[in-house]
Amino acid sequence: MVFPSDFESKTGFDSVRAILNELCIGPGKSRVQSMSFSDDLPTILAAQNQTEEMRRILISGKLFPSDGYYDMTGGLTRLRIEGTWPEPEELSALKLSLSALSEIIRFFRNQESGQYPWLTRLTGNLDVDPEIIRRIDRILDERSEIRDDASPALKKIRKERKSLQASIEQMIRKSMKLARQSGWTPEDADLTIRDGRLVIPVLSVHKRKMQGVVHDES
Repeated sequence: MVFPSDFESKTGFDSVRAILNELCIGPGKSRVQSMSFSDDLPTILAAQNQTEEMRRILISGKLFPSDGYYDMTGGLTRLRIEGTWPEPEELSALKLSLSALSEIIRFFRNQESGQYPWLTRLTGNLDVDPEIIRRIDRILDERSEIRDDASPALKKIRKERKSLQASIEQMIRKSMKLARQSGWTPEDADLTIRDGRLVIPVLSVHKRKMQGVVHDES
C-alpha cells in the first residue's frame, strides 16, 4: 500500500516522531527517522506486542535498567581511524553503556514464565563480553582517571614524575626559606600557587636577587 505524502502530518505522527527523536539517544535516533507506516499485519502485531510489554514493565514498578546508557556513536566511529584512541571520559561512558546493556539483556532473560517474550526476542543472541568492562576497570579508577598502574610503562613514568616533583618542591621550599631569612619576602608570606605552579612571593625591590621566572607583579 502506498501512503499519501502528507499522510504523516495529517495523522499527527510527525509530532510523535519529533517527541521520540528527543527521547532517543545513539542509534535510536536513526531508527526513529527511518520509521514508516505499514499495512503488514505481522509487523503491526509485533510492534503492538512490544509496546504493550514495555507499558506493563513501566507500570509494574519493576526497576528496568535503562539508566547509564550514553550515545557512543561519535566516539566509536572516530576510533575507526588508525592512530586514534578514546579519552578517559569516553572509556568511562563505554563501560557504563555496556554495563547497562548487559543489565537489560539479563532483565529479559531472567523473567519467569516468559513474561515479556516479544521484547526478550529482541535481545536475540546479544551478549556483552565482561572482559571489556574488566579491562576498562584496570585502566580507569572510580573518578574516571587513568590509573598509575594502567601499564608498566605508565607506572614507571608517573613514579619518576612524582619523584621529580617532590625534588623540585623541596628546592623551592629551600629557596623560600632563604628569601624569608634574607628579608626578600613580605612579612608572613608563604608559598602560593599560580597556574598550578608553586610561587615564591618576593618584594619587587628584591625580585632580581632570586633566580627564576617572574609570573606576576603588583
